[in-house]
Amino acid sequence: MSVSITKTIPKPAVGPSTLSLFLAFAAVYLIWGSTYLFVRFATETLPPFLLASTRYLIAGSLIFVYAIRQGARPITRHDILAAIPTGFLLILIGNGGVTWALQYVPSGLTAILIATEPLWVVLLAWVWYGKAHKPNAMVLAGMIIGFLGMIYLIYARGASVQGETNLPAVLVILLSSVAWAVGSLLVANTPGRNTPAMNLALQMLAGGVMLLMMGTLAGDWAAVDVQQVSAKSFLSYLFLVFFGTLVAYTAYNWLLRSVSPSLAATHAYVNPVVAVLLGWAFADERLSWQTLLASGIIVASVVLVISREKD
Repeated sequence: MSVSITKTIPKPAVGPSTLSLFLAFAAVYLIWGSTYLFVRFATETLPPFLLASTRYLIAGSLIFVYAIRQGARPITRHDILAAIPTGFLLILIGNGGVTWALQYVPSGLTAILIATEPLWVVLLAWVWYGKAHKPNAMVLAGMIIGFLGMIYLIYARGASVQGETNLPAVLVILLSSVAWAVGSLLVANTPGRNTPAMNLALQMLAGGVMLLMMGTLAGDWAAVDVQQVSAKSFLSYLFLVFFGTLVAYTAYNWLLRSVSPSLAATHAYVNPVVAVLLGWAFADERLSWQTLLASGIIVASVVLVISREKD
Protein backbone atom coordinates (compact mmCIF):
# COMPACT_ATOMS: atom_id res chain seq x y z
CA MET A 1 0.00 0.00 0.00
CA SER A 2 1.60 3.28 -1.09
CA VAL A 3 1.20 6.62 0.64
CA SER A 4 1.06 9.86 -1.33
CA ILE A 5 3.26 12.76 -0.22
CA THR A 6 1.92 15.26 -2.74
CA LYS A 7 -0.89 16.84 -0.72
CA THR A 8 0.60 19.02 1.96
CA ILE A 9 3.64 19.60 4.08
CA PRO A 10 3.21 17.86 7.44
CA LYS A 11 2.79 20.07 10.48
CA PRO A 12 3.18 19.26 14.16
CA ALA A 13 0.07 18.20 16.08
CA VAL A 14 0.79 20.72 18.85
CA GLY A 15 1.92 24.19 17.87
CA PRO A 16 5.09 25.69 19.37
CA SER A 17 4.89 28.53 21.88
CA THR A 18 5.10 32.14 20.75
CA LEU A 19 8.29 32.67 22.78
CA SER A 20 9.97 29.63 21.22
CA LEU A 21 9.11 30.86 17.74
CA PHE A 22 10.35 34.37 18.54
CA LEU A 23 13.70 33.13 19.84
CA ALA A 24 14.18 30.70 16.94
CA PHE A 25 13.41 33.32 14.30
CA ALA A 26 15.59 35.88 16.08
CA ALA A 27 18.48 33.40 15.94
CA VAL A 28 18.18 32.64 12.22
CA TYR A 29 17.42 36.26 11.29
CA LEU A 30 20.12 38.06 13.27
CA ILE A 31 22.85 35.49 13.84
CA TRP A 32 22.81 34.15 10.28
CA GLY A 33 22.75 37.68 8.92
CA SER A 34 26.07 38.26 10.67
CA THR A 35 27.70 34.92 9.78
CA TYR A 36 28.45 36.04 6.21
CA LEU A 37 30.79 38.69 7.56
CA PHE A 38 32.32 36.37 10.17
CA VAL A 39 32.94 33.67 7.52
CA ARG A 40 34.78 36.26 5.47
CA PHE A 41 36.91 37.25 8.48
CA ALA A 42 37.59 33.62 9.40
CA THR A 43 38.66 32.60 5.89
CA GLU A 44 41.27 35.37 5.80
CA THR A 45 43.71 33.01 7.57
CA LEU A 46 41.79 29.69 7.74
CA PRO A 47 41.10 27.35 4.77
CA PRO A 48 37.37 27.38 3.88
CA PHE A 49 36.42 23.70 3.83
CA LEU A 50 38.31 22.80 7.00
CA LEU A 51 36.73 25.85 8.64
CA ALA A 52 33.25 24.72 7.65
CA SER A 53 33.83 21.04 8.44
CA THR A 54 35.13 21.59 11.96
CA ARG A 55 32.23 23.94 12.68
CA TYR A 56 29.77 21.12 12.15
CA LEU A 57 31.91 18.36 13.61
CA ILE A 58 32.32 20.25 16.89
CA ALA A 59 28.68 21.36 17.10
CA GLY A 60 27.44 17.93 15.99
CA SER A 61 29.57 16.19 18.61
CA LEU A 62 28.22 18.43 21.37
CA ILE A 63 24.63 17.77 20.33
CA PHE A 64 25.41 14.05 20.01
CA VAL A 65 26.56 13.94 23.65
CA TYR A 66 23.46 15.91 24.68
CA ALA A 67 21.19 13.50 22.76
CA ILE A 68 22.77 10.47 24.45
CA ARG A 69 22.34 12.06 27.88
CA GLN A 70 18.68 12.78 27.02
CA GLY A 71 18.00 9.11 26.28
CA ALA A 72 18.31 8.82 22.51
CA ARG A 73 18.09 5.22 21.36
CA PRO A 74 21.10 3.42 19.83
CA ILE A 75 22.02 4.59 16.34
CA THR A 76 20.88 2.36 13.48
CA ARG A 77 21.93 2.05 9.86
CA HIS A 78 18.68 3.79 8.91
CA ASP A 79 19.54 6.79 11.12
CA ILE A 80 22.90 7.21 9.39
CA LEU A 81 21.50 6.79 5.88
CA ALA A 82 18.75 9.31 6.62
CA ALA A 83 21.32 11.91 7.73
CA ILE A 84 23.45 11.70 4.59
CA PRO A 85 21.11 13.45 2.05
CA THR A 86 20.33 16.38 4.34
CA GLY A 87 23.97 16.66 5.41
CA PHE A 88 24.99 16.69 1.75
CA LEU A 89 22.43 19.31 0.66
CA LEU A 90 22.37 21.66 3.64
CA ILE A 91 25.93 21.40 4.93
CA LEU A 92 28.26 20.29 2.13
CA ILE A 93 26.63 22.14 -0.78
CA GLY A 94 24.60 24.78 1.06
CA ASN A 95 27.09 25.90 3.70
CA GLY A 96 30.34 24.65 2.18
CA GLY A 97 29.64 26.28 -1.16
CA VAL A 98 28.90 29.63 0.43
CA THR A 99 31.98 29.41 2.66
CA TRP A 100 34.19 28.84 -0.39
CA ALA A 101 32.50 31.58 -2.44
CA LEU A 102 32.88 34.18 0.31
CA GLN A 103 36.61 34.27 -0.49
CA TYR A 104 35.68 35.90 -3.82
CA VAL A 105 32.31 37.61 -3.30
CA PRO A 106 31.51 40.33 -0.71
CA SER A 107 29.38 39.19 2.21
CA GLY A 108 26.56 41.60 1.40
CA LEU A 109 26.23 40.41 -2.18
CA THR A 110 26.40 36.79 -1.03
CA ALA A 111 23.53 37.27 1.40
CA ILE A 112 21.42 38.98 -1.24
CA LEU A 113 21.96 36.10 -3.67
CA ILE A 114 21.00 33.68 -0.91
CA ALA A 115 17.77 35.70 -0.63
CA THR A 116 16.52 33.74 -3.65
CA GLU A 117 16.17 30.67 -1.38
CA PRO A 118 12.48 31.29 -0.54
CA LEU A 119 11.76 31.55 -4.27
CA TRP A 120 13.22 28.08 -4.72
CA VAL A 121 11.30 26.78 -1.71
CA VAL A 122 8.00 27.97 -3.20
CA LEU A 123 8.80 26.51 -6.62
CA LEU A 124 10.11 23.19 -5.33
CA ALA A 125 7.24 22.83 -2.85
CA TRP A 126 4.88 23.14 -5.81
CA VAL A 127 6.76 20.43 -7.70
CA TRP A 128 7.13 18.22 -4.62
CA TYR A 129 3.69 18.59 -3.04
CA GLY A 130 1.53 19.35 -6.09
CA LYS A 131 -1.57 21.52 -6.33
CA ALA A 132 -1.79 22.17 -2.59
CA HIS A 133 1.24 24.47 -2.97
CA LYS A 134 0.76 25.77 -6.50
CA PRO A 135 1.87 29.43 -6.55
CA ASN A 136 -0.70 31.98 -7.65
CA ALA A 137 -0.15 34.82 -10.12
CA MET A 138 1.18 37.14 -7.42
CA VAL A 139 3.75 34.56 -6.33
CA LEU A 140 4.89 34.00 -9.92
CA ALA A 141 5.20 37.75 -10.43
CA GLY A 142 7.32 37.99 -7.30
CA MET A 143 9.61 35.23 -8.54
CA ILE A 144 10.16 36.98 -11.87
CA ILE A 145 10.81 40.34 -10.21
CA GLY A 146 13.24 38.70 -7.83
CA PHE A 147 15.31 37.12 -10.56
CA LEU A 148 15.39 40.38 -12.53
CA GLY A 149 16.63 42.15 -9.44
CA MET A 150 19.27 39.48 -8.89
CA ILE A 151 20.53 39.79 -12.48
CA TYR A 152 20.70 43.56 -12.13
CA LEU A 153 22.64 43.23 -8.90
CA ILE A 154 25.25 40.91 -10.41
CA TYR A 155 25.85 42.78 -13.64
CA ALA A 156 25.46 46.39 -12.57
CA ARG A 157 28.92 47.90 -13.06
CA GLY A 158 30.50 48.75 -9.75
CA ALA A 159 27.18 48.38 -7.98
CA SER A 160 28.21 46.19 -5.09
CA VAL A 161 31.68 44.76 -5.57
CA GLN A 162 35.12 46.22 -5.68
CA GLY A 163 36.36 45.09 -9.08
CA GLU A 164 34.86 42.49 -11.43
CA THR A 165 32.15 40.10 -10.25
CA ASN A 166 33.51 36.55 -9.87
CA LEU A 167 30.93 34.69 -11.94
CA PRO A 168 31.95 31.10 -10.95
CA ALA A 169 31.65 32.04 -7.26
CA VAL A 170 28.26 33.65 -7.89
CA LEU A 171 27.05 30.46 -9.61
CA VAL A 172 28.26 28.38 -6.66
CA ILE A 173 26.23 30.60 -4.32
CA LEU A 174 23.12 30.13 -6.44
CA LEU A 175 23.67 26.35 -6.47
CA SER A 176 24.05 26.46 -2.69
CA SER A 177 20.75 28.33 -2.43
CA VAL A 178 18.92 25.67 -4.46
CA ALA A 179 20.53 22.85 -2.45
CA TRP A 180 19.51 24.56 0.78
CA ALA A 181 15.89 24.80 -0.41
CA VAL A 182 15.80 21.10 -1.37
CA GLY A 183 17.42 20.10 1.92
CA SER A 184 14.95 22.21 3.90
CA LEU A 185 11.98 20.51 2.26
CA LEU A 186 13.60 17.13 2.87
CA VAL A 187 14.08 17.84 6.58
CA ALA A 188 10.47 19.05 6.88
CA ASN A 189 9.14 15.90 5.23
CA THR A 190 11.35 13.28 6.96
CA PRO A 191 11.07 13.53 10.77
CA GLY A 192 13.46 10.61 11.35
CA ARG A 193 13.12 7.63 13.68
CA ASN A 194 15.42 8.78 16.47
CA THR A 195 15.08 11.81 18.75
CA PRO A 196 15.21 15.26 17.07
CA ALA A 197 18.52 16.02 18.82
CA MET A 198 20.13 12.79 17.61
CA ASN A 199 18.81 13.28 14.07
CA LEU A 200 20.29 16.78 14.04
CA ALA A 201 23.62 15.58 15.48
CA LEU A 202 23.95 12.88 12.80
CA GLN A 203 23.05 15.39 10.08
CA MET A 204 25.78 17.76 11.32
CA LEU A 205 28.35 14.98 11.64
CA ALA A 206 27.55 13.58 8.18
CA GLY A 207 27.87 17.01 6.60
CA GLY A 208 31.03 17.75 8.58
CA VAL A 209 32.69 14.53 7.40
CA MET A 210 31.80 15.31 3.78
CA LEU A 211 33.22 18.81 4.13
CA LEU A 212 36.38 17.33 5.67
CA MET A 213 36.76 15.06 2.64
CA MET A 214 36.23 18.03 0.32
CA GLY A 215 38.83 20.04 2.19
CA THR A 216 41.32 17.19 1.90
CA LEU A 217 40.73 16.95 -1.86
CA ALA A 218 41.03 20.73 -2.20
CA GLY A 219 44.39 20.74 -0.39
CA ASP A 220 43.20 22.70 2.63
CA TRP A 221 45.51 20.81 4.97
CA ALA A 222 48.53 22.27 3.20
CA ALA A 223 47.12 25.76 3.77
CA VAL A 224 46.88 25.33 7.54
CA ASP A 225 49.42 27.46 9.37
CA VAL A 226 48.51 27.85 13.03
CA GLN A 227 51.08 30.60 13.57
CA GLN A 228 49.51 32.68 10.79
CA VAL A 229 45.94 32.47 12.11
CA SER A 230 44.91 35.97 13.16
CA ALA A 231 42.97 36.76 16.32
CA LYS A 232 40.15 38.14 14.16
CA SER A 233 39.88 34.88 12.23
CA PHE A 234 40.01 32.73 15.36
CA LEU A 235 37.36 34.75 17.22
CA SER A 236 35.18 34.73 14.11
CA TYR A 237 35.60 30.95 13.96
CA LEU A 238 34.45 30.57 17.56
CA PHE A 239 31.40 32.71 16.83
CA LEU A 240 30.57 30.52 13.83
CA VAL A 241 30.89 27.29 15.83
CA PHE A 242 28.85 28.25 18.86
CA PHE A 243 26.39 30.81 17.50
CA GLY A 244 26.19 30.31 13.74
CA THR A 245 26.08 26.51 13.97
CA LEU A 246 25.20 25.31 17.46
CA VAL A 247 22.51 27.95 18.08
CA ALA A 248 21.21 29.20 14.71
CA TYR A 249 21.46 25.97 12.71
CA THR A 250 19.72 24.08 15.52
CA ALA A 251 17.00 26.75 15.62
CA TYR A 252 16.51 26.49 11.86
CA ASN A 253 16.10 22.71 11.97
CA TRP A 254 13.56 23.13 14.76
CA LEU A 255 11.63 25.69 12.71
CA LEU A 256 11.49 23.33 9.73
CA ARG A 257 9.64 20.86 11.94
CA SER A 258 7.46 23.48 13.63
CA VAL A 259 6.31 25.77 10.79
CA SER A 260 6.09 25.50 7.02
CA PRO A 261 9.41 25.50 5.08
CA SER A 262 8.36 28.67 3.25
CA LEU A 263 7.94 30.50 6.56
CA ALA A 264 11.25 29.18 7.90
CA ALA A 265 12.91 30.36 4.68
CA THR A 266 11.99 33.98 5.39
CA HIS A 267 15.37 34.26 7.13
CA ALA A 268 16.82 34.69 3.64
CA TYR A 269 15.28 38.12 3.12
CA VAL A 270 16.17 39.41 6.58
CA ASN A 271 19.77 38.13 6.47
CA PRO A 272 20.75 40.37 3.49
CA VAL A 273 19.72 43.51 5.35
CA VAL A 274 21.86 42.53 8.35
CA ALA A 275 24.77 41.37 6.17
CA VAL A 276 24.84 44.44 3.92
CA LEU A 277 24.82 46.82 6.88
CA LEU A 278 27.56 44.87 8.70
CA GLY A 279 29.64 44.57 5.51
CA TRP A 280 29.39 48.33 5.01
CA ALA A 281 30.10 49.14 8.66
CA PHE A 282 32.96 46.73 9.39
CA ALA A 283 34.40 45.38 6.11
CA ASP A 284 34.61 48.49 3.92
CA GLU A 285 32.11 47.04 1.43
CA ARG A 286 30.62 49.83 -0.67
CA LEU A 287 26.95 50.67 -0.22
CA SER A 288 25.99 52.34 -3.52
CA TRP A 289 22.54 53.38 -4.66
CA GLN A 290 22.59 50.48 -7.17
CA THR A 291 23.14 48.06 -4.30
CA LEU A 292 20.23 49.55 -2.37
CA LEU A 293 17.96 49.49 -5.42
CA ALA A 294 18.77 45.90 -6.36
CA SER A 295 18.51 44.81 -2.74
CA GLY A 296 15.13 46.48 -2.42
CA ILE A 297 13.85 44.73 -5.56
CA ILE A 298 14.98 41.30 -4.39
CA VAL A 299 13.80 41.66 -0.81
CA ALA A 300 10.41 43.09 -1.91
CA SER A 301 9.91 40.23 -4.36
CA VAL A 302 10.66 37.59 -1.73
CA VAL A 303 8.39 39.27 0.81
CA LEU A 304 5.68 39.27 -1.85
CA VAL A 305 6.16 35.57 -2.52
CA ILE A 306 6.11 34.57 1.13
CA SER A 307 3.18 36.82 2.06
CA ARG A 308 1.05 35.27 -0.69
CA GLU A 309 2.14 31.72 0.00
CA LYS A 310 -0.54 29.69 1.75
CA ASP A 311 0.97 27.43 4.41
